[in-house]
Amino acid sequence: MARDGRVGSGRGRLGAGQQRGQGGDAIARVRVGATVDAFELELLTTSGSPVWASVSTSTVLAGTGAVILAFRDVTAERALELM
Repeated sequence: MARDGRVGSGRGRLGAGQQRGQGGDAIARVRVGATVDAFELELLTTSGSPVWASVSTSTVLAGTGAVILAFRDVTAERALELM
């Protein structure tokens, strides 16, 4: 099963290369209650295929130190933009 590849991988792998910093910065800002606009990240599936995700955040749990991230696959939209 594809999700088995993520078991035990831990956090801190949000995005690749320069984007990893963007994901980490967003998490740090949301954790302290700052509002973060939606942003896009290129991620890799467990099979190594790239996908683009739009990431939305919520500060509803900021007081507990937790962060809520919602991912929406926008790979098809990105491909259409390149045509």
